[in-house]
Formats: sequence, C-alpha cells, structure tokens
Amino acid sequence: MMSSQPELRGDYERISDLLLDRYPNVRRVGVLISTLDEAEGVASVVIPQLAELNEANISTSVYLFDYVTEVDSDVVSLGNDALSSRMRRAEYFVNPLRIGRSALELKDEDLLIVHQPILTIPAVLTQYLFDTPVVFVNHRSPVDEGAFLHPLHELASLSDTVVSVSKYSRDGFANRYGVTGPVIYNTVGGSYNENVDGSAVRRKHSLGDDPVILYVGRISPEKNIEKLISVYEYVLREFPDAVLLAVGRTDDRAYKERLDALAATSNGTVIMTGRVSEEELPQYYAAADVYATCSTLEGFNLTIVEAEQCGTPTVAFDIGPHAEVQSYGRTVEPRNLPAFADAVLELLRS
Repeated sequence: MMSSQPELRGDYERISDLLLDRYPNVRRVGVLISTLDEAEGVASVVIPQLAELNEANISTSVYLFDYVTEVDSDVVSLGNDALSSRMRRAEYFVNPLRIGRSALELKDEDLLIVHQPILTIPAVLTQYLFDTPVVFVNHRSPVDEGAFLHPLHELASLSDTVVSVSKYSRDGFANRYGVTGPVIYNTVGGSYNENVDGSAVRRKHSLGDDPVILYVGRISPEKNIEKLISVYEYVLREFPDAVLLAVGRTDDRAYKERLDALAATSNGTVIMTGRVSEEELPQYYAAADVYATCSTLEGFNLTIVEAEQCGTPTVAFDIGPHAEVQSYGRTVEPRNLPAFADAVLELLRS
C-alpha cells in the first residue's frame, strides 16, 4: 500500500476561495454545463463544486441541456425540452432569440461559471450586456482541441477570469490566447481513500487473488482502450491469471463492439462492467493492483488522482498534465506500448 497522496497545490484550493478573494460580494452564481451526469469528467468536478458553493452560503443555479444526477441547486433548462437532447442543443445555438433570452435570465446572477467553451456564447453575451462577470474553467489545453473550438476559446478569453485545472492547461491557453489565470486543481472526495475495501468487487467479478489491471472512464475511441487490451496481452505472458477490468459507460456503440471482439479473442479475461455508481467506484480502485490509462488527450485526468487516493499505483502516457498530477506510478513515452506494458509489469511484481 502506498503512502497518502500528497495534495496538489494550485493558486486556490477551491473555487469558493477564488470567489471570496476576487468577488467577495457574490451571493448568487449561475453554473453553465451541457450535461450534469456524475459519470462525465467535467460534471464529476462540477457536482462537488456546487455543494462547496452552497456550503459557503453562495446560492447556485445550474443552466444546462440535460441532467442525470440530482443536485441541491436550482436547475434551468437552456433549450426546448420538447426536442431530443441532440436537437435541443443544435436548435439552441442557431437561435439568436433563445440565446438572447438566456442572457436575460443569466443577468440576475451575480457571477457566471462556465465549464465548456460552447456555453461561453450566452455567458460572454451576458457579461457584455449586463456586466455580469464570467469565470471560464479551462478543462483542456487548446493545443489538444480541434480547430473548430478555437473561436470559442477566443470568446472564452474575454471572460473576466480564466481558471485552469492544471498548469499544462493554463500554459496552453496562455500561449494560444495571451490570457492567463489561476490554477485550481480538481479534487476528489473523502470516499476515495486507502481504507476503502475492494473485496466486494473482487467477489462480484470472481477475481479471487488474481492480479487486476483497472481502467475507469468513458468507452470511447479517444481513450485508446484497444491499446490497453494490447498491453494486457503482453502482461499475460508473465501473469497469465491477470484480469483487465474496464469500468465506464459506452459513448460509442461501434467502438464498444470492436472492443468486445478483441476481448473475445483475448488469452485472458477482459471484463467490461459498464457504468457503476459513484458510491461503488472507490471499491473498484481499491480492488485493483494497477490503474492504467492509454489516453493521449487529457486536461487533468481525475481518475489518476482517484486511483492513487485509494492506494493504487498508476501507469499513463507522459502527455499533457499526467506527470503533473501523478505521484505514485509510472509515465511512459506516448504510444510506446512495450514500455507501457513493462511499467505495468514492474508494478505488478512489486
């Protein structure tokens, strides 16, 4: 078992600290996010932030298109609820009247916190028309984003404050748009700790004492899970009883079918659990011997911190913020699968 995860220190520990320092008179905050679902990376950061702001006696309203997870905040729909989720978003951003109506609603807030570039459109409009300050939270470095997002990041750079979730994301934004701001690292709750018992998860999946390699995240092509399966096949040569456990919801059905086909031909056991609850997730980290992610596009990667908080060492490619947020594990040259496998093996042997 590893020693306790050291605290990442940014310019502020929490978003409420930033508000109390720079906006001490703020009592009402509007938070803009596309979908409030605890299984999504951005939402998993926003949900505890809402609780934190409420505890600081700052009332919160969430402006969004869809929500799955219930929160103790007012929820305001941005789109036409009669439409499907995808159509609701499309209709909103081609409808200037709807964006204008949003600005009229948003002006009643003392401050707006925006978590996705697309939602800077109504937020910055509100700032321009009504002097409502906007805090844009930069979750990814612009150098990693597609060109179509650059105009939105340009718009985000007009925000009163740009907060980044890592130094890597901050520097990428500053280099591209000439705007810098404080770093506030993403944090995980107290349910992620070294005292979590993973035995129930091992029983649930009949893992016994077998070595377990864990991945947590969306089942989506940019996460490169097929590469992790390739790494796993290499690991099986030394640890034939090892199990690969992949936890997360499916975002791309065709990609999931491709992974299922790879799993079916594996020399070992690949278990894809689907989505699990936030209450159960720490037990999965505790049940694992190594946490591994082959993702090559991240602005922070909260799962590395979650795993290490639970005492599980991590392996990741040396990209973006990984070396910055990782404390107990290995980073390896991007896309070097043999080196990645060697790092997993080294941790399994220890």
